Amino acid sequence: MSAGPAGTTSRASAGAPPVHQRTLREEPGAATQRRPRHVPGPPGPKYIRKVVNMRSRIPWLIVSALAAGLIAVACAGDDGAAGPAGATGPTGAAGAAGAAGADGADGGFAASAGAKHFYVTGVEWKGTTSSDKLAPPSVDPSGLSDGYGFNPEGFDSGNALNWRVASYVWTPGSMVAYEGDKIDLTFFIINGNEHTTWVEAPDGSDATGEVEMNRGREYEMSFTATEAGTYRLICNNHEPSMTAYIQVLPL
Repeated sequence: MSAGPAGTTSRASAGAPPVHQRTLREEPGAATQRRPRHVPGPPGPKYIRKVVNMRSRIPWLIVSALAAGLIAVACAGDDGAAGPAGATGPTGAAGAAGAAGADGADGGFAASAGAKHFYVTGVEWKGTTSSDKLAPPSVDPSGLSDGYGFNPEGFDSGNALNWRVASYVWTPGSMVAYEGDKIDLTFFIINGNEHTTWVEAPDGSDATGEVEMNRGREYEMSFTATEAGTYRLICNNHEPSMTAYIQVLPL
């Protein structure tokens, strides 16, 4: 071992690395002591600026968060109240009425105010069935009205069980007019060779004379309804079932 400078001891040996020892500086009159490796000092200027910048941003972050929350609440809120309805626009002017269609031909009569024209048809309704489906009536219908007809079993050569009933009628059976109207009637006879026809007034008097009407022909008859009430159109050959009614109403 060899002595080194004052206050320093060194050791060297063959094959061993040298060992360095730190020389402690001694001040005159002061005790020798080791300084700690790291002593934290006060914060530097860079650290202070970073902290200040972060603190200055906090209020803006809070304001931004609150604003975002308010926007979310507003979006999720109820719908606003509906605005007032707009004023209704003016109604357009009504279009002009279409022209009235032309009247059809009125046979032998010219249509005029206060006149009624009716077309009346004389027909015979008929119905047939067989006794194996329905028994014939026990009373002969032809005895109930001159307008009824009856053919018992055996009238049909194709089926001995068939029987038939019939009735003469005017169609339409009911018409309406007003007091004072001139009433024109046009007849066409489909069934029946002979119909003696006339009109009876409400008081029982003749409103028309009798007219003989035959199958396949057209006839005309006119009268004025001088009183309100029921006028009857009668066929003498087939009454009372072949009767139509003209109801005259008061003005």
